[in-house]
Order: sequence, then C-alpha cells, then structure tokens
Amino acid sequence: MNPSQDHFRAPLALTLGATLLLAACTKTPPAVAIPKPVRVQTVTLAAPDRRESFTGAVHARVESDLAFRVGGKVVRRNVDVGQRVRAGDVIAAVDAQDYALGLDAAAHEQQAAAVDAAQAASDAGRFDRLLAQGAVSQGDVERQRARADAARERLEQARRQAELARNRAGYAVLCAPFDGVITALRLEAGQVVAEGQAVASIAASGEREIVVDLPESRVLQARRMPLASATLWSDGGKPFAVALRELAP
Repeated sequence: MNPSQDHFRAPLALTLGATLLLAACTKTPPAVAIPKPVRVQTVTLAAPDRRESFTGAVHARVESDLAFRVGGKVVRRNVDVGQRVRAGDVIAAVDAQDYALGLDAAAHEQQAAAVDAAQAASDAGRFDRLLAQGAVSQGDVERQRARADAARERLEQARRQAELARNRAGYAVLCAPFDGVITALRLEAGQVVAEGQAVASIAASGEREIVVDLPESRVLQARRMPLASATLWSDGGKPFAVALRELAP
C-alpha cells in the first residue's frame, strides 16, 4: 500500500461517520394519540315507561253560534267577549220598527176578518130560518153556509198571520238561550245583519271536554283504553281522571 493513499483515506472515513451520526440524531419522534372523551352511563334493568302525552284544548261540552231570526240594523249590543250571561239576558237587538208596523197591520186584518166572519155566520143563521119558512131555496142556504165557512177560515188565517208578525217582532231581540260565557262577537251597533247570520258565540256553563288530536297509529289503542289522565298548565300539573266520550274521524 502506498503511504500517500492512506493519508487521504482516513479523513474521508471520519466525514462519513459524522454524517451518519447526524442523520440518526434528527429522526422524527412517533405521534402521540390524543384521548377522546366518551360518555359513560350505568345500565340498569327497569320497567319500560309506555305513557304517552298529547296536547289538547279545553272546550265547553255545548257551544252555540247565535243569530237573529230576522234581519235588520243593530241598534244595541249589551255584552262583551268573556262576559257571563244568564238564560234570557239580552245580547243585542235590531231595529224592530218595521216589524211593529207589520204586527199592527196583521192585527187590523184579524179584526176585519172577525167582522166578516160574524156577519157571514149571522147571514147563515137567518137563511136557515127563512128555509124553515119556505122563503129561500136549499141552494141559497148552502151558498150562505159556504160563505160563512170561508169567512171563518179567513179569520183563522188572520189570527195566524198576526201571531207570526208578533213572533217576528220578538225575534228582533237576541237573548241567551242558556247560562254561559260569550266567546265571540261579530256585530256592532249600526251594522246591518241578515236573518240567520251568526253574530255571537256562547259556551254553556257546566260540563267541559278536552279535544285532542291523536295520530292514526293510536286510534285503536285509545278505543281499548277509554280511561286516561289529564293535567292543566294553570293547575300546576296536577293530574285528574278523564273518560273517552267520542272518537271522531
């Protein structure tokens, strides 16, 4: 071996060793896994809770829409929404002047029919006496009797017309049909309303019911279990028993 070559080979070996050592010192450390939080719950055996709750609305068992049985201009309204009324209390009234005139005319018609009926009956009686004396024919008597019968029927018709006019005059005042609470009003003084137009709603005092919308999948279950319990938000959630009265489509 040439001594001059050994002199140059030693520094090269030292340089390579330093490079390898440096590469070993700069090795990337392994990644550390971050722990993930988990929820822990103790599993215990318990009876399943099969109770279901539904939201409903409390209504009166009887609720009615009220209307005038005659049309006209509203002259007064005596109640407000939420007011309690008794049976017979006046809720509102329409102008009854025209109905009063109709009643007066019907009364005069009845009076005139009564005079005609009395005269026809008197004539029929006189013709009967004349027939007994042979002064008139049987045909004249029968015609007079028919005239008396027609007059009597016209009198009865006039009486019915007067009664109808009297009733229509009374219909100008709308009264509460039973004890309850006014839940809606659809009229004001000066408004013209039609016959049969709903102008007020009243909820009867007494029995109440809860109207609940059930899903179709619970209809048969509700039919088999007619008893349930209900709670009111205004009563602190105190339960009370209720019974199924109607299961409507």
